[in-house]
Amino acid sequence: MSPYLLASSLSPADVGRRVVLRFALPDGQASDVLGELEAWTASELSVRRRDGSVEVIGTGAVLAGKVVPATWARDVASGELERIASDGWPALERVALGSWELRAAAGWTKRANSVLAVGSPGVALDEALSMIKAWYDERGLPTVVQLPLPLCAHLDAELERRGWRAESSSLVLAADLRQVHIPVSATVATLEHAPSAPWLSAHPHPPPVAARGVLTGAPALYSSVTDGSGDIIGIGRGSVVGAWLSINSLWVSEAHRRRGVAQALIRGLTDEVDDGQVRHVFLQVEADNDPACALYVKLGFEQHHSYLYRVAA
Repeated sequence: MSPYLLASSLSPADVGRRVVLRFALPDGQASDVLGELEAWTASELSVRRRDGSVEVIGTGAVLAGKVVPATWARDVASGELERIASDGWPALERVALGSWELRAAAGWTKRANSVLAVGSPGVALDEALSMIKAWYDERGLPTVVQLPLPLCAHLDAELERRGWRAESSSLVLAADLRQVHIPVSATVATLEHAPSAPWLSAHPHPPPVAARGVLTGAPALYSSVTDGSGDIIGIGRGSVVGAWLSINSLWVSEAHRRRGVAQALIRGLTDEVDDGQVRHVFLQVEADNDPACALYVKLGFEQHHSYLYRVAA
């Protein structure tokens, strides 16, 4: 391995983060690559540029390297953003296996009851899969792995080969806070710092008591919109992790969709955190939800990456 790589601040735990590497070319000159560290093995590192191209560099050719913080939402690495999402939707149990994170929360939501498989588990794949299956078996839960794409494309292909079932393909859309433009309307969201009983009742998948810590385990705001009778017709949650606002639990009753309710929910959350500390925002949407995707793009969001879940056979 390159002595420069050994002396740098990078490690295999940085897979999924945005890095810059300087490396030697065969002719003796040097070049740089900036992008997401996609893989780290004993013999090579792979970095995916923003345009999708991948640079594979032998470890012996590395001259220098470091993690580069993202200034803009579009530049944050997908593995980094998924870690932020995990912090904003914290499982009740979170256990590290190498760079993987095992999460459990009484079975409520896939994100909080799956393995975030970014980086290396620190052991051979067969052993890792046996270990996570045993961990979820102890909790009476299915063994589920969350795979950000294209970061985890190789692992996704291997799990597919082993018969793991694909479920719940979703898109992650992100924006800089000042990039989000929502027209002002008569519909205004109410904000609270804790989920009220009416808010919880309106949730399309109300959490069992044992899993409510997922909602309250990170600093968050809870938005709602009511109709003329005072009944809740839409809800949303915005958790704050560092410079990021994560919008989730966004729901609008079917009878009130396409009337600006979702926009009011998002506007309430983004306006409330627009204090200079929170600079970016992201949300997830099912890949086949074309109307929602179109709305978010109209508001200023851009597709950042996708992810899916694989369930053990």
